[in-house]
Amino acid sequence: MSKRVAAVLTLAVGVGLAACSSGSDSGTPAASTAASSAASSAASSGGAEVCDAAGDLRTSLAALGDVPVVQEGTAALGTAWTTVQDDWGQFADAARAEYGDQVEGVQAQADAVGQALDAAQADPSAGTLATTATAVSAFVQSAGGLVDEAGSGC
Repeated sequence: MSKRVAAVLTLAVGVGLAACSSGSDSGTPAASTAASSAASSAASSGGAEVCDAAGDLRTSLAALGDVPVVQEGTAALGTAWTTVQDDWGQFADAARAEYGDQVEGVQAQADAVGQALDAAQADPSAGTLATTATAVSAFVQSAGGLVDEAGSGC
């Protein structure tokens, strides 16, 4: 794999992680109140599971961004992705009751990452790696946002 393509992949993952870890304003007071209500509900019903799973997922998302793709290639990215998938599955199960639609949306993005990563590992070209970078970035942003929302009461 070329160093340039790998650098693009690394940059995209890093940007996605930075975006999900920055604070965000939901815009309107009503949206903020709704998010706070949902977070309070999550904290009271199965909150410990959501909180534990949110912490694990945050950790694995950060580790995904730390993968030295240039040095270790797509196999290392695949290993980190497997951990993210496991942690995402635990978080999704814990958060599904309160955040079902959002969980399903992020799951679709997780599926897209898996498909893109499989393609990149089979044929590590600029195109497949760019597709993987885009899919990973979208997943990290969405999953990170959901973790922040669901885990806000932790």
